[in-house]
Amino acid sequence: MIAWGEKPNGVLVHIDDAAAGLADGLKCACGAPLVARKGKIRVHHFAHKAGTVKACEQAQLKALGQFARKTFLQAGELILPPIGGRRLTVTVDDIRNEIFGQCAGVWITTVRGEKRSDIAVLLVVRRGRQRPSKAHFEAVKKSAMWIDLTAYRNRADHEIVHAMTAAHDRDWIFNARHPDRRVRSASNEATPENPQSLPPRRAIASPPKVKPSITEDEWQRLHYTELRRRVFGWSDKEWRGRRR
Repeated sequence: MIAWGEKPNGVLVHIDDAAAGLADGLKCACGAPLVARKGKIRVHHFAHKAGTVKACEQAQLKALGQFARKTFLQAGELILPPIGGRRLTVTVDDIRNEIFGQCAGVWITTVRGEKRSDIAVLLVVRRGRQRPSKAHFEAVKKSAMWIDLTAYRNRADHEIVHAMTAAHDRDWIFNARHPDRRVRSASNEATPENPQSLPPRRAIASPPKVKPSITEDEWQRLHYTELRRRVFGWSDKEWRGRRR
């Protein structure tokens, strides 16, 4: 539930201090109007005005895509899922953001030797989300892979970066150069079009004494701008610059 709203002048207002309904003209960080729900039964909270939830979801997917773009550009390389037991690394040349259904991702132009190719990288942060099927990428003859970030949702930024750039929990959706290749299991393909078959979360090794940066309680009460700062490391000024 959303606990904070933003005035036109940028001042944040907690739900306890807001007038019920739309009276205060508060907005979510995504720009959508917020309705203050202050009934007698449910916990007081803000809700998006009807018809604006999708816009907020799209803003969050866009933010994750921007974070991935920045991460891969700084890394300068992309570790591919294994092919025939071999795990290859390619050089990152260019990146463009794209939202794949309900999944954030990027198109990365890679270079290996004299060969250049485009590969879609989908970021799986929540199971059961609608994503393009293997057939979609077969039709455009472009490779696509997914990286499982479901175990990293409450992790510190540097751990999320590690998951994107170095962790092994990734596999092909479709490989244009090896189109007959099956992913992980021939009888139970762990692909985004079949999200229920994704493998169980792996135990993630992390440095000692590193705790999740956001607790369950904080997810409920912190304003979206503060959550965004903790997850992506962006200030409001940086975020506004990316929205222009």
